[in-house]
Amino acid sequence: MFKKNLYLSLLILVIGLLAGFVVLNFKTPAQGADPHGHQAAESAGHEETEKNPTEKPLKGPHGGRLLSDKDLQLEVKIYESDVPPEFRVYLLRQGKSLPFQGFSLKAQVKRLGKTDAISFKPERDYLRGQQEIYEPHSFDAVFEGQYQGKSYRWSFRQEEGRLQVPDEMRRRSEIQILTAGPQVLSKKLVFPGQIALDQDKYVHIVPPLAGRAIEVLKHVGEKVGKGEVLAVIHSRELSDLRLQHVLLQQKGHRERFLWQREETQRQALLSLLKLLRQGQDPEAIHNQLLKAPLGEAKSLILTAFADLRLARQKMQRERELSQAKLASQEDTQTARTEYENALSHYRGVVEEAVLQRESAGVLQRQSLQAVESEQAALEQKLKILQVGPGKEGSARYELRSPISGVVTQKHLSMGESVGVDSEVFVIADLSIVWAEMLVPDTQLEQVGLGQRVRVISQNRKREAFGVISHNSPVVDPETRRAEAHAHISNSDGFWRPGMFVSVEVLTDARRVPVAVAKSAIQSFRDWQVVFAQFGETFEVRPLELGEEDETWVEVKSGLSPGQPYAALNSFVLKAELGKSAASHDH
Repeated sequence: MFKKNLYLSLLILVIGLLAGFVVLNFKTPAQGADPHGHQAAESAGHEETEKNPTEKPLKGPHGGRLLSDKDLQLEVKIYESDVPPEFRVYLLRQGKSLPFQGFSLKAQVKRLGKTDAISFKPERDYLRGQQEIYEPHSFDAVFEGQYQGKSYRWSFRQEEGRLQVPDEMRRRSEIQILTAGPQVLSKKLVFPGQIALDQDKYVHIVPPLAGRAIEVLKHVGEKVGKGEVLAVIHSRELSDLRLQHVLLQQKGHRERFLWQREETQRQALLSLLKLLRQGQDPEAIHNQLLKAPLGEAKSLILTAFADLRLARQKMQRERELSQAKLASQEDTQTARTEYENALSHYRGVVEEAVLQRESAGVLQRQSLQAVESEQAALEQKLKILQVGPGKEGSARYELRSPISGVVTQKHLSMGESVGVDSEVFVIADLSIVWAEMLVPDTQLEQVGLGQRVRVISQNRKREAFGVISHNSPVVDPETRRAEAHAHISNSDGFWRPGMFVSVEVLTDARRVPVAVAKSAIQSFRDWQVVFAQFGETFEVRPLELGEEDETWVEVKSGLSPGQPYAALNSFVLKAELGKSAASHDH
């Protein structure tokens, strides 16, 4: 009985020891932590990766990572007590420290996207790295040494703040990728505002003629082009104007005909008078005269010419008788005198006819000009009405838009009577609108003409930029505010008059060489970081931050221009990193 109990006790003891051994082995971290506290997978000796990455790295007597190659060990420690992080290296053989005489060492720290060369100087019992081992301490380190004519190579890898994110997962998580680079940081004032019509780009349309609407072609919200018909009005007034235009045309044709006839007669008489004054034979001239349109003056001229002809015949007869000694010299002289008197009378009749025609021509010309002036005035009125003469008595008036825009108001229905004081449409050109704001009098000095503004919709999904074009010189005595507005482009019609918006007035701007989106900044341990992208790998980059505005923050150090990084939804990466239980014990 005693032996049986003894065997049972020994069996329980053995089982307990085995269970303890298993538990102790399972407490080993899935990824060993280095002396700096990072998760690590180590490769020792000629860059041979450890076959079991879950093993803890070997520790040296100074608490650093122990690396071996041939007969030498290198103890590497990242030291950061009261100094920036640096390598401190100890040379060992079989666990015992060796002097540094005849030993040279250099190292490379290979990070994602960058490799740093590290040089060393001896200090007391260790070699001190001359370059800072900046965060994150996630890299492949390779050490190359020469000692007593032999070459040595040690390496190890450690990771922190790094994770793999397949592109498909990144797309599903809607993680936005931006590139670090220069940005303009802006200081601003923010005012509530609203969109308003540009007061110089809308028109109230009033028909210039009274009448009745027989067609209404455009309605509120519809786009119209310049010159497009909005409505058709039946206007008695237009019918009268067109009829008057036809009558004036007819009268003008008649007056022009009469004036041209008078002018023709005057020119014929002037030609005859000119020939007479030149002393040409009245007989030959008279034959031309008979062919000319002389009107009423023709009978007087013919009578005077008949007298002239008789006087000429008498003078010739007396001259013949005198030559034959059958008439006295006195009779011959009397006949000549009578001829000259008849010639003078004939000329006088022609001159009088010319004067009469000239006077009649002037009167006729004045009458024609009066008709032409009346006709031109009527045509100008029709032109202002934007209608042509049209058919006689046509009462159809097409009301057209003077600008391109959108119908914002309509006060016209089919069959409705309208007068010359009836506002029937309002057309607004919405391609440019105003962003209005009320500026408190305490901030007026910071808001001036020409300053850039950013206009943001209420859901913050749309924005537009413009400049302040008006700043009221008057402050409302009740609200103690002054109105200001900026012009903004509205080519797609999104900004509608009456919409509430936020108006940011940019008061100062400064360009910085490197900035990142504020949405990218995450906290990691006691750092402010972004997740830099390297293909499907993301790694934290601790940053020294500077000034910021609503969207961007300056990066003084920690990230190079051109480096892609996770911006919007970068918190997803932080959450994934937390799941991996990354540690960093100092």
